[in-house]
Amino acid sequence: MIKKIKLSKTACYSNETEINPVKINYIYGSNGSGKTTISKVIADESYYTGCNIDWSPNKVEALVYNRDFVSQNFTQSSEIKGIFTLGKNTKDAKELIENKTLELKNVNKEVESYKKSIKKLEEEIQECENEMIKKCWGIKKKYEDVFKNSFTGFIGRKVDFFHKCFDKIDDSVELLTFENLYKMSDNLFNKELELKKLEEELDFRKLIELENDKKLKQVIVGKQDIEIGDLINKLNNSDWVRKGITYLKNSESKCPFCQHSVDTNELNSFFEQYFDETYELQCKQLVTFKETYQTCVNQIIEYIKKFILINDNKEIKSILKIIEEKYKNNINKIDEKISNPSVLIELESLGEGCKEFNLIVKQINEKIVKNNELFNNLNNEKLKLTSQVWKFINNELKSDIESYNKKISGKKTGILSIKSKQKQLDEKSKEISSEIKSKESEITSVTHTVNEINNILLLNGFTSFKLRESSEIGYYQIVREDGSNAKETLSEGEYRFITFLYYYQLIKGSTESSGQTREKVVVIDDPICSLDSNVFMA
Repeated sequence: MIKKIKLSKTACYSNETEINPVKINYIYGSNGSGKTTISKVIADESYYTGCNIDWSPNKVEALVYNRDFVSQNFTQSSEIKGIFTLGKNTKDAKELIENKTLELKNVNKEVESYKKSIKKLEEEIQECENEMIKKCWGIKKKYEDVFKNSFTGFIGRKVDFFHKCFDKIDDSVELLTFENLYKMSDNLFNKELELKKLEEELDFRKLIELENDKKLKQVIVGKQDIEIGDLINKLNNSDWVRKGITYLKNSESKCPFCQHSVDTNELNSFFEQYFDETYELQCKQLVTFKETYQTCVNQIIEYIKKFILINDNKEIKSILKIIEEKYKNNINKIDEKISNPSVLIELESLGEGCKEFNLIVKQINEKIVKNNELFNNLNNEKLKLTSQVWKFINNELKSDIESYNKKISGKKTGILSIKSKQKQLDEKSKEISSEIKSKESEITSVTHTVNEINNILLLNGFTSFKLRESSEIGYYQIVREDGSNAKETLSEGEYRFITFLYYYQLIKGSTESSGQTREKVVVIDDPICSLDSNVFMA
């Protein structure tokens, strides 16, 4: 039976029109209102791409009486294809066919019930899928701005994105955090990568040597094996004496230390013997040490400052500040040693700051190495990142996917079970249909139809022509009383009448030796028009 007819983009149906027919329908209207179009669509909907027929439960044979039917069956040749019908004397066979037909109907009804159950489960699966598609699309919107390059090909298509979320990602692909993926995505897609040169670390070995120089921890005093030397060493005032000597020239024969009268030349001679060349050399070495130390540290400070200009790093700025402060303190200590050579000093180490600086440089170089690796292997890295992004998305939806798969699995198992039962009934339906077909072919013939049509012709006063079986099995001829072919000499009324009788018998039979008991949809389009007076009166 036809459940629904949709008509669109054909004849007078420019806009979509929907018809919901019942068991018996009468459609009327003026010429050009679309009645014949309906009959043509029912006859062959495949020819009309804008139209559709919803058959329920199954599609059945449609017999449409219209001009096309007449043209197809009565104008191709002088012979007409015969109609096989069940004869009168076949009571037992008919009962068997009727019983099998009823059994077939019940089987098909049960099959239809299974189909409905399957359809219901499929609709439930679709509902679950729609809900999951919505969740997947929500994740897409959440991360689209960050991962839009990895989502390429799936951004505008919900169903495709949904299926992609369910793709199994290789176990070898690393599951990264959003923060890591964000940074990598930004580096690979949003920044113009370029090869970078590794930064040089500080070589501060010379600085360490200077900081541990023995001269800083050496007591520098004058010659000790002379009389005045023994006194100076006992008093431990070598540096004080050295400074007082500068006043000896202007002391006017008085000791600059005790103000007693002395021979200044003799005293000066004693001091010159005490502060000999060795002492002076050691003092000059302290001055040279200071210059060397200043040069070394200033080179380090300048390098760090240049590094900061390129790499604005707060930690390095803090390290530089500490180095500069310690350096200033160390210069003061060295100056004190130069002024007082006998004093022991220990410099604050700048090496620790240099070590911290080099650690940061190593970290920066590690990033540079990764950057250069990305640059040299950009396409592969992008593919790798894309896999990591999809693994992250899959993990974000993990609990939803597990719940979805659990629901779907049960419903799909149910469908498979029902389909298995349906398949068994389908096989049974085929067996019953085969039995009916076989029995029909045993008891059908075209002779009964010939007799039926000829009797109706006589009852309606048509005596000048009749049907007879053709010499070709399964075909008819329309002949006159003398046996001559009457097809080309029939009046319009006679022609219309016999074509309609043929159609009427076809409803009860089939042009094949089986199929007489099949269900049919019957459509009659304007069966009577322009009949001559004799036919009209009949």
